[in-house]
Amino acid sequence: MRGLLLSLALSVIVTGCVQTSELPLAENVVLIRATGLSSNWITHMVVAEQVPTQTLRRAAQATIDRGYTHFRIKNASSQATYVGNTPLRGHVMGNSVMVSGGNPITSTDIVLMIVMYREGEKGARGAIDAHFTLREINKKRP
Repeated sequence: MRGLLLSLALSVIVTGCVQTSELPLAENVVLIRATGLSSNWITHMVVAEQVPTQTLRRAAQATIDRGYTHFRIKNASSQATYVGNTPLRGHVMGNSVMVSGGNPITSTDIVLMIVMYREGEKGARGAIDAHFTLREINKKRP
């Protein structure tokens, strides 16, 4: 139970570190971007999983919100960028100093251009089903 609560708390904290946005390019074309910041090995692992998941969630939701049922990913790019380091902290203990911090901070970005289709349209066949995608992503939430 304690492990479940810890993983739930961690996912809520880290999910808050992932920001998504969308930019309409045409009636049925949207650019989706997700960015996540991480500064230690735990958040690196969680952000590495959450950024693609949040991007896909946003793509599926954008499709449904615009009255479409399916989407295709036409262009995708991802990038990890070094942003800086966490502050260093020193703790004096007797005759010694213990230093912590200095972890690298990285920004992970994913950008997708999606083209949306309605059920029965030519491009919908074989495209990603937005409703199914949202259901599957929401099943995996802790």
